Amino acid sequence: MGTLIYDGSFDGLMTALYRVFLGGDTAEELIAEKDYQPGLFSTGQRVETHEGTATAMVEAIRKKISPRALRHAFYAASTGRKEAGTLVYRYIKKGFSLGKALDSHLLDPDVAALHALSRRVGRELHRLLGLTRFRLLENGVLYAPLEPDSDIIVLLAPHFALRLPRENWIIHDVRRGKAALYNRRQWVLTDLERQGRLPLDREEEELQELWKNYFARIAIEERKNPRLQAGNMPKKYWKYLVEKEGR
Repeated sequence: MGTLIYDGSFDGLMTALYRVFLGGDTAEELIAEKDYQPGLFSTGQRVETHEGTATAMVEAIRKKISPRALRHAFYAASTGRKEAGTLVYRYIKKGFSLGKALDSHLLDPDVAALHALSRRVGRELHRLLGLTRFRLLENGVLYAPLEPDSDIIVLLAPHFALRLPRENWIIHDVRRGKAALYNRRQWVLTDLERQGRLPLDREEEELQELWKNYFARIAIEERKNPRLQAGNMPKKYWKYLVEKEGR
């Protein structure tokens, strides 16, 4: 068998890996359904996602390789890149041979490639922990729109559940049409499409205007360094920064 096709989710990827390592299937590559293009000389088989099977695969990786390897695999899969599934497959395959020593093989091309994808997600997560901006809506809910490169709201949500435990909030991945919703007790992931501008609380509108004015006035014209600013706060994240709106 040439290709296993999964639904693009991490559970789907883990189900496909289970089929290879514990179910007796063979494959050269694992590709998300959105990226699969049938070829004249290639074969592909779709794998139906199964939560129990995915959980069993996750536990196998955690115990037989390491929790760190599982985190690297999750981060890499979160990039949504076409090659992510196959890189995770090759990485985990070597992990079952090398065990806990897997991540010390930094010169191995498969380990290095997987680590590179994982670092991309780690960097973006670190940035968005500081650049996520919540707005207070009329209904009292805090709302934070984002358009991250990687599918990482599942990584952001636990942080803000600890930071804002007494608030109702939404972290919305506008690009992917999904969101983390928190109700002062727990958070859940759900599909969410944004339609039009959400109604802000009047006090929120006043505070935003004050913040924009403050941000503009403290800037020293002679010391502006756009390149340094873009390096610390990449322009692709400016769209949802209050201080950058309308500037």
